[in-house]
Amino acid sequence: MPCKTLVSVRNYAPGKKVDRDDGDLGVEKMGNSQGAEFRPVLRPATAKLVARLLAPLLDPGLITADEYRTITSTLNHIARHGSPLPTVPRKLIRAQEAAELLGISYSGFREIESKLSIRRRVIGKSVRYYLPEIVELIESEALVKGDVDSAADS
Repeated sequence: MPCKTLVSVRNYAPGKKVDRDDGDLGVEKMGNSQGAEFRPVLRPATAKLVARLLAPLLDPGLITADEYRTITSTLNHIARHGSPLPTVPRKLIRAQEAAELLGISYSGFREIESKLSIRRRVIGKSVRYYLPEIVELIESEALVKGDVDSAADS
């Protein structure tokens, strides 16, 4: 069982205690008698600051470009969603599998495919889609709200 530690928060409501569950990276839980409310610990401005501080380390080769992208994308994801990026294998999947992951029919996927900004590869006569981009699309709020045009912009 993870250890619970008391964390002080700048904007807390009187009578509420804030505890942090070490098992949930980047999320604070504000406990009160009605229930618990989650909010990210890392602000987007902090993630941007860390990215700016790491950028000069790229030139002398102290960190690689892949390391820099991994660090910044993970911090940005924690700032937006409160959890680190999920580990998704980098592989190609068929359109039927992509539709199944999105929870829509194959014909429905074919209708909205052109509006989505997901990469695809044509191998012979078959079309394949990148699994990490499909997972990212699933996690985006635009798809849940049904706003396909805003999902295409992101």
